[in-house]
Amino acid sequence: MALNNRWFLIFATSTLLLCSAMVLPAFAQDFSKNGNHTTKKYSTSATPLPYNWTVDITYPTDDKGGPFPLIFMFNGMEASLCIFLDSSRLGSIARLFNRHGTCCQAAWYTKTVEHVASWGYVIVQYTTGIAYPLQNGEKDEVKVLAPLLEWLKSDCPIKNKIDFSRKAVMGHSRGGKLASLHYATRSDVATAVLIDPVDCSPQALGPTHPSAIAKLVGLDIDCSRKPIPSHGRSDKSAAVIGSGYRRDGIASWLLPSCTPDDNNATAFSATLSDKSWYISMVQAGHMQFAESNGLDAYAALNLACGPLAFKISNADVISEARTMAVAWFESVFRPGQSTKSGLQAYMQHLQTQSRKGVLTYRVPGAPPAAPETTAAEAVVSSATGGAERKNPDSIREFMQASTLYSSGRQADRADTSTHIIHHQTGALKTSRWGSRRRRIEGRAICRFRELALALPWLA
Repeated sequence: MALNNRWFLIFATSTLLLCSAMVLPAFAQDFSKNGNHTTKKYSTSATPLPYNWTVDITYPTDDKGGPFPLIFMFNGMEASLCIFLDSSRLGSIARLFNRHGTCCQAAWYTKTVEHVASWGYVIVQYTTGIAYPLQNGEKDEVKVLAPLLEWLKSDCPIKNKIDFSRKAVMGHSRGGKLASLHYATRSDVATAVLIDPVDCSPQALGPTHPSAIAKLVGLDIDCSRKPIPSHGRSDKSAAVIGSGYRRDGIASWLLPSCTPDDNNATAFSATLSDKSWYISMVQAGHMQFAESNGLDAYAALNLACGPLAFKISNADVISEARTMAVAWFESVFRPGQSTKSGLQAYMQHLQTQSRKGVLTYRVPGAPPAAPETTAAEAVVSSATGGAERKNPDSIREFMQASTLYSSGRQADRADTSTHIIHHQTGALKTSRWGSRRRRIEGRAICRFRELALALPWLA
């Protein structure tokens, strides 16, 4: 008995030693949720920036894990549509147009900025007026980063929270262009996140507006030369997310796209290295990556850059953008085991969202995206609550059967020897019918198909 106890103790001790030497996998982080830090915003106009532009700094309130990487976030600027003035900011016209931001203000990106900062980042924003971007362009605006950075190092009250050796850039629309220009020209910028970036818009042409797409591959070309000459790919990688909504027909002629072809997120993605991420929000409008509930130009811009009836909420669009931003920044600045587990979960999330038709993606290492479906299949998927996912071939058979029925119209002339297809919970069931009720069912299937095929024209 004593011998047995001895061997039991030896076995138990060996097991404990073996387990203590093992490294258990880290719990997968969920980048869509807020991080472990509470955040706070510091605002000031006492900086070296021109016209006393307001600078907003969002940062973690605690010091755990600090100092934190520094991210510069640049706002968008839909110049041709900035026709509404903020009634809360009155003054001389010159002062208003040069100092106050009446379009794409820093506050419009609060949800994204606070979310990213909660993961342990210090985010710096500034808001220009309308006149400066139009008159001076990005050629002059990229120069304001150097004095702003020096102020952050010397006079900023929260400078001790910032790790100046780790810097990144992020931006939306024209802000994505500014972020790309800094990323392309500054060796101290580690990476970039581009949110529906726009390079050369019709309102930003000429020598004061350099092309960011060209700059990423080392070319000095301004936006007066369109299209950008053929070029190779950049060796720089970034995370890019874009809007998928596009106008067509007379609507595109009456109101030009806010994300013109060859200058949008797709074009940036095609220029960046093949290690980059690219996500397209299928039904999102350009301004849905921002949000405002105030009396400003946002509502007009959102309507001008999107459909009359939005098919996805701002909250969902912003959620995807900020989740991607956190996932990308964590992969660059904190590539540990917990981040790797979080990235695996994020890749699965992308595949799930792709199957729902929310987005498409091109991300190295991610599982394959869902196969493309026709518009009619998407309508039937919605109507059946996704039951066809259990049998993906059944829906195609259903559509083929209804096509045959539509062309023959046999049920309108005969009551016997006619078969129709019933689609129930992903399975096909065939039944013989000769009654009026089932004849009506057959016609309903035909009408349903015709409606499904017509819906894309109504979007």
